[in-house]
Amino acid sequence: MSMKIIVPEAVKKRWELEAELYSNIATLHWYVDAYNNGELSQESYHRRLKSIIKQSIDIIMELERYGFNLERFIKETQLHIKYSRGAEIISMARQGEIKTLEKTIKYTSPADLENLRRLPLLAADFTANCIEIIDLTRLGAVATVDRLIVPLDNIYSILQNTNIFSDQEDVIKSVQFWIKKLELLDPGTIPSEKDLQELEAQAARWLNLFQARLKQL
Repeated sequence: MSMKIIVPEAVKKRWELEAELYSNIATLHWYVDAYNNGELSQESYHRRLKSIIKQSIDIIMELERYGFNLERFIKETQLHIKYSRGAEIISMARQGEIKTLEKTIKYTSPADLENLRRLPLLAADFTANCIEIIDLTRLGAVATVDRLIVPLDNIYSILQNTNIFSDQEDVIKSVQFWIKKLELLDPGTIPSEKDLQELEAQAARWLNLFQARLKQL
């Protein structure tokens, strides 16, 4: 008579979460490919990117209660080979993790508290926009002005409505500079290779600054 193997609930829960995260990373990789191939509109792509980043970070934070390590998981499942872009994006987003901010930040007004509650969504939004710019500038061939302006405008709007950086004005000026620079070109124009490289570097800088700031909170 065979013995029934009883799997602890905690183990089953971890398996379920890891399966969901694996699926999210594969889906995210597909979104990037679909967008680059013109199968997804920019609006649809950005909405899905932001949603799946937020969902994946929530899963990772839950998994870490079980001793989970994202980079080890990616290597063991070969996600960095099978779905490299999805794995890279989630790794980048994870560096800007937000924990329970209301327990670590002092607030003085209901408006401040509301901003704290919105930070996880803002983090996903800010990260998604920076990643979108980085993706476009790396690809080059699809990095038209009209595509680049959208995430730049989104980042500018976030910075105008939320006080994130200690040197916020410097970051805002940098974003404004690129918006104005690109607005001088026709919408379907692809900026020069030099400009694309510089914009990629700036988007990476904004993302790194943002993630560093979140870790200080």
